[in-house]
Amino acid sequence: MPAFRLLPKLAGLFLQGLVGAACCFGPLAAAQQKSAPASAPTAAAPAAGTDATAVRGLNLGNKPWKGDFDAMVERHVIRVLVPYSRTLYFSDKGHENGITAGLVRDFERYLNKTYASRLGKRPLTVIIIPTTRDRLLPDLAAGLGDIAAGNLTETESRLKLVDFTAPRDRKPVRELVVTGPKAPALSSLADLSGKTVHVRRTSSYYESLTALNNSLRQTGKAPVKLVLLPDALEDEDAMEMVNAGLLPIIVVDDWKAAMWAQILPNIKVREDLVVRAEGYIGWAFRKNSPQLRAAIDDFYANYLKRTVSRSTGSSS
Repeated sequence: MPAFRLLPKLAGLFLQGLVGAACCFGPLAAAQQKSAPASAPTAAAPAAGTDATAVRGLNLGNKPWKGDFDAMVERHVIRVLVPYSRTLYFSDKGHENGITAGLVRDFERYLNKTYASRLGKRPLTVIIIPTTRDRLLPDLAAGLGDIAAGNLTETESRLKLVDFTAPRDRKPVRELVVTGPKAPALSSLADLSGKTVHVRRTSSYYESLTALNNSLRQTGKAPVKLVLLPDALEDEDAMEMVNAGLLPIIVVDDWKAAMWAQILPNIKVREDLVVRAEGYIGWAFRKNSPQLRAAIDDFYANYLKRTVSRSTGSSS
């Protein structure tokens, strides 16, 4: 089933709490996508006597640049690095779709409204730059993007390279074992000892499985055999491979596993096999960027969190 058909079908599921913490920077956008176009602001008309092409043109060349939020407002540009994903970000006939795409466009509209007096007649443009997951955080740190968004879990190792805003007032996300028709019987995490699990090296799942292996070794058990997947593969790609019997066992965030399990009948989401119990998902940004952190936190507190409360009928 095409992803652009899947997302509207499951929007209600997101808002019923499957996502927990991820609704801070993910599935809420699915509920917002249909109410607002995913288009960038229209540039202001050029002044008389000027070269219209030079004034209205948007330079898409991406060179390393580092600065905090005030400098981004001055440049009228924020670059957001995202993974190309049928759940989070994809293009359909030239139109951006996906959870992260919708949320980023909400962020863009919020900033243009909030900082209208500083921006003048020229709006701030948020440029979404798709990349593979292995490049998200290194490119962010190198100045090739200003924010990395893509269902990223804050971890200790990632915090050594970048900073995160991952609100703790939402339900944490769990990383669950997902098995296919050819998977061996599993009754506990200890049963993963000596079994093969496929995982991306740059994922938080890899860190969780590495921690599990350390625990298994301490009890004298064989570690899990970790087979690396290409970083271009997304969770939904891996789940399709599990569904087809090509992979036996993987690990996936609970909300995403529950979502795709509805159309992948051969996968089994093991709610009882939790590899990470408290994952907090958010947006990453370069270190020493207090202004950008404040802008993202403001967006969460004064737009996103209130929208969640209105959509679910809960108090914020």
